[in-house]
Amino acid sequence: MGKSSKRNQNRFGAGRILPYVKLLNGDRTLNGGPRDLAMNLTIEELEDGIRCVGLQGRLDLAGSAAIDLKFSSHAASARGLVLVDLSGVEFLASIGIRTFLTAAKAQQRRGGRMVLCNAIPSVAKVIETAGLGSVIPLAADRAAGIAWLLAK
Repeated sequence: MGKSSKRNQNRFGAGRILPYVKLLNGDRTLNGGPRDLAMNLTIEELEDGIRCVGLQGRLDLAGSAAIDLKFSSHAASARGLVLVDLSGVEFLASIGIRTFLTAAKAQQRRGGRMVLCNAIPSVAKVIETAGLGSVIPLAADRAAGIAWLLAK
């Protein structure tokens, strides 16, 4: 075994534990491997014909791709009152904004309405900065979102 091979074996040898794992999207996680980056979607039928779509995870490129079709089928395929609960969304990228915008415009064309609610401060800031509030209202909580849907 040559000198350089021995040096590489010591540097990258078996059993070496890296202090963090750098994921493709740039996130770092401490030992224990990548955290669960899956985007989850739940559907809840509320009173007065309101459908609540609950989202949990990161609404980035991967998260948006994971829920786009299911979200569209529940939030935009038929006229209705749609409440999107963002309490579990920890990150919102522009592709996620596109997902919301597409569904909201489809609801408007059908005579339905959609409202976002329960956004954490960093997600609310993204929504505000993007000007999304002019198309889709952002309610502080579920009760305010439901009140807005039923008011019109």
